[in-house]
Amino acid sequence: MKTIRLGHMSDAVLTWQGIIGVGESGYFDANTESATKRWQELRGLLPDGVVGPRTWAVAGFVESVTKDISNDFFPKLRLIAMGLGARARDMLAVMYSESACKADAWNDNPKSLPPERRWNASGLIQFMPATLIGLGWTAGHASFRLLSPTEQLSWVDRYYRPYRGFLGSVGGLYVATFLPALIKHAGDPDFVLTAKAGVLPWAYGPNAAFDANRDLKITVGELEQAVARNCHGARWEDILMRLTEPDREDTLPEFPAPMSTPIPLVNTDIIERPDNPASHPSLYVAPLPEEVTGSGGTIHPTLYDADWVRPLDD
Repeated sequence: MKTIRLGHMSDAVLTWQGIIGVGESGYFDANTESATKRWQELRGLLPDGVVGPRTWAVAGFVESVTKDISNDFFPKLRLIAMGLGARARDMLAVMYSESACKADAWNDNPKSLPPERRWNASGLIQFMPATLIGLGWTAGHASFRLLSPTEQLSWVDRYYRPYRGFLGSVGGLYVATFLPALIKHAGDPDFVLTAKAGVLPWAYGPNAAFDANRDLKITVGELEQAVARNCHGARWEDILMRLTEPDREDTLPEFPAPMSTPIPLVNTDIIERPDNPASHPSLYVAPLPEEVTGSGGTIHPTLYDADWVRPLDD
């Protein structure tokens, strides 16, 4: 059922009015709002007068927009977030901004390139093929998309573990996903991550949509704003509702032990070079000597402390 509130007119409003026992006009008027707040308060809900997924669910209308996410996803996410020093809601927000929390999400642009040279970003945080190899997944990006959301969480955990201590915010999580070499600056919303005519210019063009104020720079704060813009709608609201539901004992997952060794870097030979005009536009390889490759890109070890650089795929 759609979210309804004051001023709306629809069949959903008519149905809701029948549930709370007010005049069934189909128009969400002030009387309907007052009755809704009383109904919510009596059932331990936030009495805001807005009938969203949580209120509909308590009334017996279960939204099916997240049927692809099993019940064990949410307790496993909370355990992973705890181990990473992150908040489960923040991790959900970043995953939703990247993929709508869909394990089969696939960005195969640009279509002008052969399939094997497209971005092929896959899964919950849009892993690049080189990223998956670096994490130890060798079955290919198509097979990765066949994993369930719960199964992919283990790989999300593996990706973020090197950045523990910096993941306490949406900004920290997204910088780790976008340009992890700059993770130490994730707490500064004004820090410039990339600029068209400045720092890391190769990362600006493909991600210009995140430049909210059009000043030809992308800051940590603008990444956070992008997440906030993307997290809305029935699926997001339903995901949040399910995150806060009490767990049933039969849905608690087995949680793998933390990794005891660093994630291996992959061979630079698989990365297209930037001086090749047909090179993969999503593998933003810095044209510097003695490079090492990590989560979807390469960086100079002395300039970037051997951290990994990965572009944000829009």
